[in-house]
Amino acid sequence: MPIRVKIANTPTELNDLFETRYRVFVEQEKYLNTGTDGRIFDRFDSFPTTANIVAMVDRKVVGGLRLTEWSHGGTSADDLFDFRPYLPNDTDRIVTASMLCIEREFRKLHRLCFMMFSMGVYWAISKKMDYVVAAINPLVESLLKHIGLKRIDSPFHDQKHGVDVLPMKLEIAKADPLFLKMAEFQGFQGSLRTFDRELYRAGEKIIERDTLNDVAYVIVDGQVSISRPGRRPGDQDVYVLAELGQHEIFGEIALLTDKPRNADAIAKTDVDLMVIERDVFWEQMKLNPDLQLKLVKLFGNRLAEIYEKAPQDS
Repeated sequence: MPIRVKIANTPTELNDLFETRYRVFVEQEKYLNTGTDGRIFDRFDSFPTTANIVAMVDRKVVGGLRLTEWSHGGTSADDLFDFRPYLPNDTDRIVTASMLCIEREFRKLHRLCFMMFSMGVYWAISKKMDYVVAAINPLVESLLKHIGLKRIDSPFHDQKHGVDVLPMKLEIAKADPLFLKMAEFQGFQGSLRTFDRELYRAGEKIIERDTLNDVAYVIVDGQVSISRPGRRPGDQDVYVLAELGQHEIFGEIALLTDKPRNADAIAKTDVDLMVIERDVFWEQMKLNPDLQLKLVKLFGNRLAEIYEKAPQDS
């Protein structure tokens, strides 16, 4: 069951997100008494400085997280907690995180919440922000600590909204070094800019041979096995062509040739993948000679590894 985590960029994705908020906040948790049309949204969703991250399973939105740059228009956190006393007076490069929601049946996937906030940190870094602040449910504090968020006050119950609140803050410069490293890497060695991510469990098939697809992948975390069946009588049932790890790319050949995939890609462990869409890939290929050279080197090394592993009579 692959999970896609991305920034919502279509009317359908946003509408599905607003409906998911209603199901979680009103129907499942009984937090709010609003959204009479079965949706929850407010003025901050219309701000050009807002990004909504969504988690999708089978193209269905099952969770969301809203990010809003600090501005004179205010933020959704203003009604819950005043963060200003905990921030430097000389900075406005602040992002507020709000509207965290996950459908009840998917809450056991703790990595889902972690990934949405992780993407929020990457987005904040890409916007050259200094701080991320959030008034969150105290139940997810332990997950956010791994990213680097720290509580700045005690939890309290907000009577107006009927929710428990814990104020937390992340100073980007003091984030977990892994996030800063991945932000620098974001894309293919910093050359591709993409925020879409997919999560696969160990044993799940990521790419199926002889199918068409419009994406390539970069491994953020975990290992992926690339294999194909033997072609001649007497060959092994399956040949492992490559075993890939962190920061390696796969699936890119199909984007270059428009031909069906020529191998299977299977998650050897639980994997976190960065998704590179075809249009983003080609845009960067045209504009970035450095990326072209890196890919030529990558293909050469990949072919050399395959040749070395292949039986002499195969």
